[in-house]
Amino acid sequence: MKKNLFLFVLLLGWASVGFAQKPNLDYPTDTIEGVIVYRYPVERSIGIYRVSVNFGVSQAMVIEWNPFLKDRGLQFGDTLYIPSGRTCVTPEAQPLIPEVQPVMPEVKPVVSDTLAVVPPTEVSFAGATNIALLLPLQAQLNKRTDAMDRFVDFYEGCLIALQQIQDSSALLQLFTYDTGKEEAVIEQLIQEGQLDSIHAIIGPVFPQQVMVLDSFIRERHIPTLIPFTDNVPTLSQNPYLIRFNATAQQEADTFLNYLRQDSAIHCILVEGRESDISKNIRYIRKQIISQDLPYTLTTLHTIMTDSLFTCLKDSVKNILIFNTEKYNNLNILLPHVQKGKRMHDLALFSQYAWQKEQVLLPQIYTTIFATDSLVSVDEYEQAYDLYFGHAHASDYPRFDVLGYDLTRQFLAFLKGQDTPQGLQSNLRLVRDGEGGWINTSITLINQ
Repeated sequence: MKKNLFLFVLLLGWASVGFAQKPNLDYPTDTIEGVIVYRYPVERSIGIYRVSVNFGVSQAMVIEWNPFLKDRGLQFGDTLYIPSGRTCVTPEAQPLIPEVQPVMPEVKPVVSDTLAVVPPTEVSFAGATNIALLLPLQAQLNKRTDAMDRFVDFYEGCLIALQQIQDSSALLQLFTYDTGKEEAVIEQLIQEGQLDSIHAIIGPVFPQQVMVLDSFIRERHIPTLIPFTDNVPTLSQNPYLIRFNATAQQEADTFLNYLRQDSAIHCILVEGRESDISKNIRYIRKQIISQDLPYTLTTLHTIMTDSLFTCLKDSVKNILIFNTEKYNNLNILLPHVQKGKRMHDLALFSQYAWQKEQVLLPQIYTTIFATDSLVSVDEYEQAYDLYFGHAHASDYPRFDVLGYDLTRQFLAFLKGQDTPQGLQSNLRLVRDGEGGWINTSITLINQ
């Protein structure tokens, strides 16, 4: 579990959802700095989220009064101090809880003026701006995985970007919501009016949550960047939706354009079970065949018997296209493939995720996570180490860098400025008819 996760939540006005009104609770009380607090012995199978709901306080408040939680989380048998909401005038009372020292400079809250209700390309961020970050941080869970902590990485990158923007005299206020994986949290945020003063949104992550949010942002004209899913069903009707992630067809078309522009390319399509073929590779194979681009069909048996050389052409680049996006499915085949490259120019149609593997063939693939940027990452890495002091949970792609890039580029887009070059990815947005915006920054890597 990331030791600093709960501390991050304290730094920028974490706005948790769904807390009940403070009930009358029969627990012993103490007085700390004039505040009456409950002494609560932690029961079995209870987490910080459930404690916060039971006492009608935020998770951030629970952690603030019990700072040891940020280091090791909640354990059975702990005694927590929970503020009751009542005060007692006791001048001699001494504080028992040490002050929490933040590791990240906070984005200063400001009083917001109303923002003009205009299409997203004309939104002015002059003056105070309220930004909502909707992510499945799942902070109440003590047992965490790298997959969960990727969203914490994204959050950290957003914080660094906002701090740098703040340093350039912009006035920003961030509201962060732990949305989990269900649409009910988004529905509750809307019903309780917690998003009423928001001017721009980054997130949510899952398609069903985007659907719940759709009408709200359209009615209130709130530009919303969808950073992960490419499944945004209402994108073509809602001008306030902005999709970063490319569809499989977008990436496939980028590869097909590369094939069309170079007549000295020959594709080898490896046949397999039809049910195994992924959607984008199925589309690529269909277009290669229907457009009569140079290709040869072969079989797994041909490769396993070291007969691939019979399919390869001289004096052209041969690109081998398997029917899978999973590298593990190729492990047994690649040693046989490598024998075919000795006498021919042979490359593998690859996937971005395969870059962490030892692929001993030249690779060609398309991705939204690569740039030809010459921007140094040193300044960013120094800021990350200074503010957080731990290793990130993601590598392909790095979600912290993604959060940093998209936050800077999204806000620049809304202000009508040129988007700054990213460290790992770029936003190049094109309007989808009368609907929202699609990122078209897809790079073909030929290495």
